[in-house]
Amino acid sequence: MTAWLSAAPALLTTIALTTLPGLPTAYALRLRGLGFLAGSIAASFATIAVASLSAPLLGVRWGLLPVLICAAVLAAIAFGLRRWLPARPPLRQHPKARLLAAVPLLLAGSIIAVEVARAIQAPENVSQTYDAVFHLNAAEFILDTGDASPLHMTLAVPYQAIAPYPTLWHAVVALVSGITGASIPVATNAMALVVAAWVWPIAVLFFTAPFVATRRSGMLAAGVFAATSSAFPYLLLSWGVLYPNLLANALLPIAVGFTHLALRPSLQASAAPRASLWITAAGALGATGFAHPNGVYGFAVVALPLIIAYAGRVDRRGLTRRGRIGRWIGVLAALAVIVTLWAVVQNGDSDKHYAGGVLKGALSALSNAPQLPAKAWFVSLFVLSGAALLLIWKQHRWLVVSYSLIVALYAIAVGFNGPLRDAFTVAWYNDAARLAALLPLTAVPLAAVSAMLLFDAIRLGLARLPERLPARTPATWIPVIALLAVAAILLTGARGSNIGSQIGWMSGLYSATPADKDQPDLLSADEMALLQRLDTETPEDARIAGDPWSGTAYAYSIAGRTVLFPHMTSQYDEDAATIAAGLRDMGDTACSYLDRLGVDYVLDFGDPNFQVYPAEKSAHFSGLRHVGGNPILQEVDREGDAALYRVACS
Repeated sequence: MTAWLSAAPALLTTIALTTLPGLPTAYALRLRGLGFLAGSIAASFATIAVASLSAPLLGVRWGLLPVLICAAVLAAIAFGLRRWLPARPPLRQHPKARLLAAVPLLLAGSIIAVEVARAIQAPENVSQTYDAVFHLNAAEFILDTGDASPLHMTLAVPYQAIAPYPTLWHAVVALVSGITGASIPVATNAMALVVAAWVWPIAVLFFTAPFVATRRSGMLAAGVFAATSSAFPYLLLSWGVLYPNLLANALLPIAVGFTHLALRPSLQASAAPRASLWITAAGALGATGFAHPNGVYGFAVVALPLIIAYAGRVDRRGLTRRGRIGRWIGVLAALAVIVTLWAVVQNGDSDKHYAGGVLKGALSALSNAPQLPAKAWFVSLFVLSGAALLLIWKQHRWLVVSYSLIVALYAIAVGFNGPLRDAFTVAWYNDAARLAALLPLTAVPLAAVSAMLLFDAIRLGLARLPERLPARTPATWIPVIALLAVAAILLTGARGSNIGSQIGWMSGLYSATPADKDQPDLLSADEMALLQRLDTETPEDARIAGDPWSGTAYAYSIAGRTVLFPHMTSQYDEDAATIAAGLRDMGDTACSYLDRLGVDYVLDFGDPNFQVYPAEKSAHFSGLRHVGGNPILQEVDREGDAALYRVACS
């Protein structure tokens, strides 16, 4: 863990970038309490998203300047609107109360930070996964080009002028790297840690607060459950690795939470103007969509029951006819948007096939440890009990329906194939793991509701004991003792073998020598060592060819050297295809191709040892393996079987 001390500047910079740019806007909108912190984060990401889109249009290179300009503009607009926002009584809290309110956040953040840092092991490690190659290189591409626009992510399609791709994650990583000088791997891991241990706890605790009436016992339980859910944030740091989805899912509770409060403002702990709630909800949803479009569909699934529940109460609110018509128009418009989203979605199918049927998928989702052999039935007991309590109490029943919808979508993704599955889950590429990561959003508040009841039972039980132990225990200590008891029970039971299994899975992905042979081994320790000294052995403007399936593509994000093939599925021209298929046996006939491509060096990491995909996926790069026999290549460096060659054409 001490290795992470060197990443402190990157971590602190990431926290600042994800919180401070939107802070003036949140203040101007009169947000207070936990909503102020959640609103600041949402506004910060919205600011960065707007800056990334507008900077190239204004001819400004990507960096801190466009972010500061956009932050100032958005804050000015918010302060301009402030005079139309009704002032609210200031939120007055005793300092002790503020400290106690921070405990759930600190507890959740600390647990997640320790688990994630332990799994990644060292801040310079990279995930040995297919998607990680693209995501790290995309951040380097932004640094290289100075363009973070989601319309210009042409890394893998260099011959296209427009290439839409959600770049919010990569834009922040590039900012962190550019500001602190940290490498892209370190900046990426700092971002992963901050999103998981800072953004997610704030977001999910903010979302949970209305369901537990901000009671300390409920909030503390929510913090424990948020930190011990294997499905999020840990799953998306293992599967993929899906960094943009990680960010979208972390922001999603903020978007849903502000929408919930805007529809039911009486549930607020600190009364903010209703207009402010709607503005922040829209900004948070926009930031979620910029992080990954999946987040918008996740919002639609969770918010649909809320909208329907609100619609059922419109005619019972004592509104004027005009007021009822206005609200019905809003409800119908929202429902129309959701239907349209499903009608127009055209994502690719992940072509995943899962063992078992719909029932097995539903049970896996209800186990609160989908995608893992070890199940979290302890957590499930609290989640299902919370759902039952809300149904019995006839309170917040829409949340139970939202949870059920996510369970159903996961079951459909697992249990069906073909058009039926496409109709419901193609927005997530029919990928059960992406749907599994949505479960904690609704499971955490449900579990917190029943845990709060457990606290009440323990507290009342202690108060009624005929002989308190010890005898002189003050009555005011009883709630504290009950709270500690509940925390101990939850921490012991919630962090079960499923978390150990999930962290073990994740840890293997970040290791150059995984203990589990089924884990991918994209980069060996020798290959990583060679990449880490590449910047001292090649000039800055060097261009390197290599088989990306063997890990050579990481030369871009680790060493900052341009590579011919930055990803496994890059689009390339005929010259590049010829080199990829036949450099090993071409002899000096390769010189004309290499010259036109501007290739100066070749990295040879031998045959791919990436076990997740079949060999035919990478067969068209076979000419870049074992190239030492080509006379035009001169060996410059070697580490084990990994070699760097210089192109020496006459």
